[in-house]
Amino acid sequence: MGLNNRPCFYRTFQTSVHEKQIKIHSEIVKKELKKVNARKVILRGPSEEYWSVKVFKTKKDVFLGEGWQRFVKQNFIQEKDFLLFKYDGVMCFTVQIYDKSGLERGKSHPEHEMP
Repeated sequence: MGLNNRPCFYRTFQTSVHEKQIKIHSEIVKKELKKVNARKVILRGPSEEYWSVKVFKTKKDVFLGEGWQRFVKQNFIQEKDFLLFKYDGVMCFTVQIYDKSGLERGKSHPEHEMP
């Protein structure tokens, strides 16, 4: 699967909703994750580091759970940040993070990028 054909979805981060867990888009679950009955996924952040995050299911949805809070904290994710999840295959997502002004976070810490 080419880079441009990778399935992806986005979420606008809301602390009250996404601080401890975040829902994986249902189409990604249907087309990709059901094939492997996943218990964990790997997230690759802007720093190109990797985080292992447990997956849990409700009756109709699949979420990133344990390990998600660590990813949020270590990537300085804040209210209204835009998160783009690109499925790389084999239970791995690359996560691009954009601040509320629309600027993509790079490899450096956001304290150095924000005014």
